[in-house]
Amino acid sequence: MSRRTVVGSILVVAFFGMLVGWAVSSPVGASPDDDYHLASIWCSPFSDSYPCTEVTGVVGSPTLLVPSTVVAAHACFAFQPEITADCVETSASGERMTDRINQIQRLYPAGFYTIHSVFATSDFTSSVLRMRLFNAFIASALVALSLILCSPAIRASALLAIPVMVVPTGLFIVASTNPSSWVVLGTAFFFLFMVNALMRHRRDRSYWASLALAIVCASMAM
Repeated sequence: MSRRTVVGSILVVAFFGMLVGWAVSSPVGASPDDDYHLASIWCSPFSDSYPCTEVTGVVGSPTLLVPSTVVAAHACFAFQPEITADCVETSASGERMTDRINQIQRLYPAGFYTIHSVFATSDFTSSVLRMRLFNAFIASALVALSLILCSPAIRASALLAIPVMVVPTGLFIVASTNPSSWVVLGTAFFFLFMVNALMRHRRDRSYWASLALAIVCASMAM
């Protein structure tokens, strides 16, 4: 095994470990607008709660009945420094009406929510953790692929630019259930793989691999 392979492997594992640290230490529901995003995940096709029941709100606007914990997990600890996030485990059960959900407001494309709904079960905390680890894995896989495919000059630039871009807030967003996770990853790695493709000959296999990954990253960002 070459020295480059060893160093690259260490970097990828360390990066994944750093994201996992954010994923397991951040309270469930702590991401920006998590009530909106989690409700949208739990009401997507592969979730145990799909399809969420539609009811008429108090002012006649449509609302959906979603698991209470999904929309209220943050309420027991947000802005209350004397209370730990353990309260999420004992938060309200049952269902709650909400119109802060993508199935009604249509503020985002549905892809992120649909894919993450695969992990959505009645075990709320474990489900959120699996979603965060999934995004941490995607980020680490993209780093690994960039180290394998990119030329030394591009690889060095990426290793300098990406940490500057994501430290510290970006790390929290990447390993979260916020769609901005894919925006950050998709935008950064789209440019990385596209520049690498433009610098390669079309007969080079890394050209086609980089081009395909650029398309994947652009789709994630969109």
